This record gives sequence, structure tokens and C-alpha cells, in this order.
Amino acid sequence: MGSFLSNLAKALLLITLLAHAGSVQAVPVQGSQSSGSPPPPAGDLKQAEPTGGSVPAEEAGTEEDEPLAESEPAGPPTHALPHPASPDPIYWVPTEGMEVVLTIDDGPSHLTEGFLAILAAEEVPAVFFWLAGSARLPLAAEVVRQGHQLGTHTISHPRLPRLPPAEAERQIAESKAALEAAAGVPIHFFRPPYGEHDRHTLETAAAHGLTTVLWNVDSRDWALADDPDTIIANVMARVKPGAVILIHERTQTLAVLPALIRALREAGYTFVPLAEPVPAPASGASGE
Repeated sequence: MGSFLSNLAKALLLITLLAHAGSVQAVPVQGSQSSGSPPPPAGDLKQAEPTGGSVPAEEAGTEEDEPLAESEPAGPPTHALPHPASPDPIYWVPTEGMEVVLTIDDGPSHLTEGFLAILAAEEVPAVFFWLAGSARLPLAAEVVRQGHQLGTHTISHPRLPRLPPAEAERQIAESKAALEAAAGVPIHFFRPPYGEHDRHTLETAAAHGLTTVLWNVDSRDWALADDPDTIIANVMARVKPGAVILIHERTQTLAVLPALIRALREAGYTFVPLAEPVPAPASGASGE
């Protein structure tokens, strides 16, 4: 009888443990530099391609590209785009007036030409951070022709700190080369997908002559397909002189872009490009 009761108790204990285990949820891990926003579900992440594949054009600008919120430094920018590129990222730009920088992530997409049309009509410069694996990359030349700037957003939008170092470097170096070939101009700027980076990411970008540009005003447009007016509210609630504003190539963002530009202008803001890096002086130049 004692043996029977002992076995019964063990069985009940096992059932209790299994029931408890089934109720435990996995805790998502955030990037080393992120704060505030959880990462997207694991099933929504784009995986880095092991070889030189490409991202189908229709994949650029999907909800998979949710950024992680970045913490803004309390002080002024760590640098103002010197040469060579500093490994420290910038979150905002130095300004003596009411100037802001508009940055647009996750292109090129089927919406790119719509964004370009609005920017041209409003005479607003922008910085496009693009995925070099897109089949629409030839649009880069038109972006430059219209006076905008381009930066790399990698080939396929992976979480760089989770990749082997060699693959992370390939994502940065090959995307820069592809953009330069398509645009016909040097590429100086880099934005890591989701804003997620570690020291290796920053140092690799700098080694390839790239300045890492993050942001301090997140429109959160990727989450507002059903509430586009909140895109404007989010920007206006945080904007201040020197802001780097983050938006994406999304249908809802395109719909409110003219109103967003008007709201910023009515508040006294003007739009400026990022300062290009200062060229290094030639060896043996006078004054050295």
C-alpha cells in the first residue's frame, strides 16, 4: 500500500510540474543598445543570407522591419561626421536653428517613387537608408539625381549582433558597394537594422568609411497602419532642433507625409541633409 501511495504522489507531482512548464512564456532578448520597445516576434525576423542572395522587392518595407527604440544621449552629438568615420553613432545633428533631418528606412520599395514625388513637391531633402538586396536598387541613381542622400541598411535586414562577425561585415561592406554601384556616388552613412548594434557593428562600419546614423525621434509608423494620424502626433511630441526623424517606406506614412511636412514647417522647422564627412587632407599638403 505504501508503495502504491508513493508512486501516486510521484505521478501527481510530475503532472503538476508539466502543467506549470506549459504556462511559462519565452522572454524575448533585446539588443545590447536598445531600450523601451520589444523586438518583433521571432517568426517575423528576416534571416541574413549566407551568400549573395537578394531580398525580393515586395519584401522591402514590410512590418518585419520594426525598429527598436534607441536611447538618446543626454549631451551633444558625439561627433559631427569627421573623417575618418568615427565608430560612435550619432542620434541628432548640431544646429543653431530650427533644423531637422528626415530619414526614411527600408526601401527601395514600390512606394519609393511616391515618396520622391512628395519630397520634390515640398522641396524637402531626405536620407534614404536602403536594403541593397532589393531588385529596385537601380532607383538609387534617381534618388541622388533629385538631391537626396543614400545610406546602407545592410543587404537583407538581419540583426547584426547575432551574426558571426564575418557575415555581419559582409552585410555592411557588400551593401555599401552595391549602393555605390547603383547610385554612382560614394556612400557615407549606415543604419543598422532595428537600430541594433554592438561595438563590432560600429567599428566595422567605421572601417568601411561609414558613419552610423541612428535617430532621436521615432514616428513608430510601422505600427500605425490603422492610425496614420498618430504618426504625426508622435513626431511632433518629440521633435526639437537637430532632430533625426525616423520614418519608413509604408503606405500609411506616404499618406500622411505631406501633412507631417506641413506640421513641422508650421512649428518653425526646416529640413536639412546630413553633413558629408570632411575629406582627409592630402599627404604633404601645405600647412602640415
